[in-house]
Amino acid sequence: MKSIYASAETLSVNLGSKKDFFNSLIKEDDWSFIIKLHSLFEAVCTNLIIFHFQEQSLVSVISHLELSNTRVGKIAFLKALGLLGEDQRKFIKALSELRNQLVHNVSNCSFDLKLFVSIMNDKEIKNFTETFSPHEVMTIDKNKRLALKKIDEFEMKKLTNRARRNPKLHIWVGAHNTLSDIGDMHGYSEFKQWEKAKKIIFEDGNDGD
Repeated sequence: MKSIYASAETLSVNLGSKKDFFNSLIKEDDWSFIIKLHSLFEAVCTNLIIFHFQEQSLVSVISHLELSNTRVGKIAFLKALGLLGEDQRKFIKALSELRNQLVHNVSNCSFDLKLFVSIMNDKEIKNFTETFSPHEVMTIDKNKRLALKKIDEFEMKKLTNRARRNPKLHIWVGAHNTLSDIGDMHGYSEFKQWEKAKKIIFEDGNDGD
């Protein structure tokens, strides 16, 4: 956890916010935590799409797209561009669903995450655990040349217990890893654009021979 708190400071700076912004989210009440975290993902996903297209005139259009609409939302764009994996999309979609439950009713300002998960059955809490921190659910399978596999039952139980005991922390850790993944996609976006440019250049070159 210490390493995550430390890297979260760097993450905040990379996202263009104050150094302690992401770490400070964990201190918010549960309602504010979900609302602010969702807003952060809105901004980060918008930024990645704009970065990929390198077209500032699209900012207003992209900003007004729903974040988690799987057909015409920001995550739909990022999926089509190959810039957002299934686990990351699943995290963001679940966060949006939770945020939407809270934002449309002012009485939810006293929302309690611990109470929210306390009524979940075993299947529901397992799904919550996997969805909101997919990175921790996976480990390296050295027998298959570093392929990924799910953690064993003992480790999964520990992770599920943490999700029940401290769901805010569980979501926060998952958000940190997901945001880091999205940040890394800027480099992959540049690679994809370079590959596209090379193809155009070489095809034009061949046409001219």
